[in-house]
Amino acid sequence: MARVLIADDNPIDRKMLAADLEQLGHEVCYAADGQEALAQLRREPFDLVVLDMHMPVMDGAETFEQMQKNPQWRQIPVLILSAGEGRDVVDFIARGAEDYLVKSSDPSVRALLKARVTNCLQKKHLRDSRDRDLQRLKHEQQNVIWLLNALFPYDVVQQLLPALRDRQETQRISIEPQRYHSAAVMFCDIVDFTAFCEAQDPRMVVGHLQELVSAFERIVDECGLEKIKTIGDSFLATAGLRTFMENPVGAAVECAWRLQAAARERPPHWTLRVGIDFGPVVAGIVGSRKFQYDIWGRTVNMAARVESEGLNGRVNLSESAWNQVAELYEAEIVSRVLKGVGPQTIYALVNQTGTR
Repeated sequence: MARVLIADDNPIDRKMLAADLEQLGHEVCYAADGQEALAQLRREPFDLVVLDMHMPVMDGAETFEQMQKNPQWRQIPVLILSAGEGRDVVDFIARGAEDYLVKSSDPSVRALLKARVTNCLQKKHLRDSRDRDLQRLKHEQQNVIWLLNALFPYDVVQQLLPALRDRQETQRISIEPQRYHSAAVMFCDIVDFTAFCEAQDPRMVVGHLQELVSAFERIVDECGLEKIKTIGDSFLATAGLRTFMENPVGAAVECAWRLQAAARERPPHWTLRVGIDFGPVVAGIVGSRKFQYDIWGRTVNMAARVESEGLNGRVNLSESAWNQVAELYEAEIVSRVLKGVGPQTIYALVNQTGTR
């Protein structure tokens, strides 16, 4: 059933047309002129408007023009009521009217009228269905883009989108890897997390971890760093990787202190151990079924070793990272033998002021 508005100043013609439409199962409303028709359109929705060309107060031409100016009314199909196939009818259809109806009491003409109304409403139904499908596809596309931006850096997403659009069914997606010569790499790890995880309810563990990781992501964004991934209870981020930073290590240090504060302030008041190195890295996407944006190289390995061998609750720097900020902070020197690296000096920062 459809809702049809008939705008016609002749009550006899209105009743005759309404009887035909109600026989088809449609709900019919009336208007005696264009102004009344527009007032009804403002109050309630209609699926079809049957518009007489010649009416007092506001005629069919002006009423149709007002409908075309309104974004919502413009979507409603309009059938023109006419005494015949004149030039005015051609003009209306050229301007967007769906079809026309000839006023007549002849049974064959009234049968044609019913067929045109039915055809008009079927086309509207198809258009509405198409528009809903397009809206749903647009929403799904926005969700895909949101998900990609949650997984990958912005400029990587901009490369992925056209590659995904042009991808053949069996084709593998490939994004050009990049080498960056001077980036700060930061690993954060929760001290004694494994013991905590084994002793507590899984929902509580994941709930606390989710809250902390969400806080980490917000802080990393605010500090201008870029989250790479979480690995269990470890958090990997970079500074100066894809965007220029005057002092990437300094930005990573300030971010690390904020991350440690966030962990201390939230139940269960975890302690973080942080390791930072500075140097070249390679970045890219691996995987064919499950993509992973990642970074590799000696700098990444060194940051991981410095974190694992550094002091709990402290921001620990490699020698190359320390050289970037030695004039800004004080540090406790710790000697360690790092796996796969050998004897190294770790600088565990002792002040959070950013100046000596």
